[in-house]
Amino acid sequence: MSSVVKNSPSPAFTLIELLVTITVIALLAGLTLAAMGGVNQKTTSDKAKAEIAAISNALEQYKSINDTYPTAGGNGTVPFASSGNATIQPFFVANKISTNAAGELLDPYGNAYLYSTNRSGMKNPASFDVYSKGKDGATGNTSTSADDIGNW
Repeated sequence: MSSVVKNSPSPAFTLIELLVTITVIALLAGLTLAAMGGVNQKTTSDKAKAEIAAISNALEQYKSINDTYPTAGGNGTVPFASSGNATIQPFFVANKISTNAAGELLDPYGNAYLYSTNRSGMKNPASFDVYSKGKDGATGNTSTSADDIGNW
């Protein structure tokens, strides 16, 4: 009697199958993380737009009470303080906007919101400009400041 040895495939994964599976999972994780970065950037930009709208409303309320817009604070920032007639008051700003030690309203990127009533070079010459420098922290008409967010 001869015995026949039957080679049956093992039920385990081969090394190649494991490497292919791990590679596919790594690619999917990379794509997901890259997409989430874009979502986070859009969320930050949307938050800045909402805060600019709240500041714009506060400035309009100030004008309705005082018949003029307030003058810009130091370094062209939004005039904001807990007291004083020449500034917008905290109750004018509907949502909580963070401030720094100098009392300047800060955008989600950590820069002070800028404000201008100077008619030359404004995007809204009939009223005022309120804007954030955006993620890069630069402002102006350069290609690096294309991410500026404003009330225009």
